[in-house]
Amino acid sequence: MPPFSIKESIVMFYYEDLSIAVPFYEDTLGLKKIYNLDWSKIYQISDTSCVGLIRENESSFHKAQPDNAVMLSIVTDEIDAWYKRLKRDKRTAFIKHIYNNEDAPIRAFLVRDPGGYTIEFFQWL
Repeated sequence: MPPFSIKESIVMFYYEDLSIAVPFYEDTLGLKKIYNLDWSKIYQISDTSCVGLIRENESSFHKAQPDNAVMLSIVTDEIDAWYKRLKRDKRTAFIKHIYNNEDAPIRAFLVRDPGGYTIEFFQWL
């Protein structure tokens, strides 16, 4: 049986305070906001993928956590340009600086967003 179609994907990140995360996704990463409520913001990463920022409350499915075990990977053909851009932004917290992975055919670097989520940027080699 053929699989059902999938139109897009959205990864949802939860925060106690959205105001700490919004500048990172809007200003530092320069992502376009496509949905905007006081408790929910969705930013477009590509034509079919997004990241959503959710302010936790009593009815939230998840709660913000100090150490998040979720990583958002952003695949790009411009890894060095992204690295230079984020390196210039003194607010960006690097987890791992740019490197060529010995176990996978990628060039990558990792940063931490203001809520503790890991954002990996990588380019296929």
